[in-house]
Amino acid sequence: MWPSFARHRDRNNSRPSWAYAFGEYTGGAVWLESADPSKPPEKFDSPGRWYEFDGRRLHWMDPVTSGRRFSLVY
Repeated sequence: MWPSFARHRDRNNSRPSWAYAFGEYTGGAVWLESADPSKPPEKFDSPGRWYEFDGRRLHWMDPVTSGRRFSLVY
């Protein structure tokens, strides 16, 4: 099992990030706090697709429960 990453903010980001997850795995969804505090966090769980997010907002990842998950973040 691969560890998750803790809730954090990328304080030094000056622009949105792009992320791409790939591999044969289960679990490992990324969560991002909503810009609207009255709404629940957004879930990104789309292996093989790029997604844009603001890393200055609180975000975290669920544990990978099986397989290997690789990520590119730009």
